[in-house]
Amino acid sequence: MDVDFKFTFLFFGDSTRGDDLKKSLEKLIERAGKICEVEMVDLSIHPEAAAQYRVLAAPMLVRTHPLPIRKVIGYLTDLEQVVLVFGIEFIKFID
Repeated sequence: MDVDFKFTFLFFGDSTRGDDLKKSLEKLIERAGKICEVEMVDLSIHPEAAAQYRVLAAPMLVRTHPLPIRKVIGYLTDLEQVVLVFGIEFIKFID
């Protein structure tokens, strides 16, 4: 199955808030009629990912597909901003 969006969420340690972000992001993209994949990467376990993704600060969400790559630092509690930053296109944002 092809995916419309691929994201990597990079964080240190406890991923409770990260898990919430993943669920919210998946719901948002599903409502847009798209398919997404979200990879969770704990930098305390996989420190090499910090160099691979050029992490400036954590937590960081990286959209790796479609190009261009986009990065946002933080937990992204404002989903409307996620729509704008990551170019998730659909007619109307419904909460």
